[in-house]
Amino acid sequence: MINVTSTSPEINLNMAASTQSAAFVSTMAGNNRWDFLLGNGTAESGGNAGSDYQLNAFSDAGSFIGDWLLILRSNGAATFGSTVASTSTTTGGIIDNGGLGVAGSGYFWRRGCDGRLCHCIPAFVCSGNERCAGLHH
Repeated sequence: MINVTSTSPEINLNMAASTQSAAFVSTMAGNNRWDFLLGNGTAESGGNAGSDYQLNAFSDAGSFIGDWLLILRSNGAATFGSTVASTSTTTGGIIDNGGLGVAGSGYFWRRGCDGRLCHCIPAFVCSGNERCAGLHH
C-alpha cells in the first residue's frame, strides 16, 4: 500500500523519452488484470500528439485482451474498444451534445423527432419536426 498524506498529494511518473510509457498495473496472483497508461508510448511528434491515455484489459492468465479506452492527449478524442452502453431507465443515460457519427456499416438506435425508436442507417440528424424518414423502425 502507498499512502501519501499532503495538502495536494501527487505522484510523478517521469518518462525519459516520448516513446516510453508510464503505467499503473493491477494484478491478481501475479497475472495482469488491468493497466492504465498515462502516456502510452505513442511518440510525441509535435502538435501535442502522443503520450495518450490508454486503459488495457488482460485475461485470467494475464494475456492482453484489448485496449478498451484510448484518449488522445492532443484533442481529447476518445475511442472505446467495445460497446458503449447505458443501463439507465431514464432519458440521458448517454448524452450526445453536438453530433453522433457512425463509421463504416455501423448503425445506432435513437428516438426520432416523433418519439419513435429508430434504427438509423446512416447517422440521423433531427432538424425539425420531421418523422423518422429514411430510417428503419
